[in-house]
Amino acid sequence: MNRKKITLFLKDPFIILLGLIIFFFVGRWLIRTFNSAEDQRLKGQVWQTVQQIKQTLSSQSAAFSLATYCHRRLTVVLPGKRYENRDSLVVAWQSWNKDLRITQCTVRDSTMQLFGKGRFAIITFSYELAGTYQHKDFSSQGWILANLVKEQGKWWLTAMQVLPQQ
Repeated sequence: MNRKKITLFLKDPFIILLGLIIFFFVGRWLIRTFNSAEDQRLKGQVWQTVQQIKQTLSSQSAAFSLATYCHRRLTVVLPGKRYENRDSLVVAWQSWNKDLRITQCTVRDSTMQLFGKGRFAIITFSYELAGTYQHKDFSSQGWILANLVKEQGKWWLTAMQVLPQQ
C-alpha cells in the first residue's frame, strides 16, 4: 500500500471504530491479567498474616506478639463482648491465655475479597476449635468475619467478628 491509501484507510470511521474496540478488549484483558496476578500476590500476603495470627492465638508463649498483627484501632466483637482497641484485646487475651490450651484449630470454607486498590481485605471462614480452658475440655465451631487493611506496607487486622454456631 502506498501512503495515500494508508491515510484513506485510517480515515475510514469503521476502521477507527474497529481499532478502538480491539484496543478496548486487549486493554481490558491486559488489566484483568495484571490485576489477577496482583490480587493473588496480595491475597497470599493477607493469608500469611491470618496464619501468623492463628499461630499466635494458638501459642502459649506468643500472646504478647498478638499486638504486632492488630491495628491500634482494632474492633473485635465476640458473643456478649466488644473490644474497641488493640490494647484492650491484648490484655484480655493474655488473661485468657493463662488457662487456655488450644489443641485443634481448623479453618474451612474461606473466602477473601480485596477492595480499595488492594489495600482492604474482607475474609470469612468457618472454624473448629478444641482444647481446654481452666482444665475443662471445650469445643467450638462457627464463623469468623475479619477485615484487614494494608498500611505502611503491612497488613493489619482492623475488625473481627466471631459468630459461634448455637
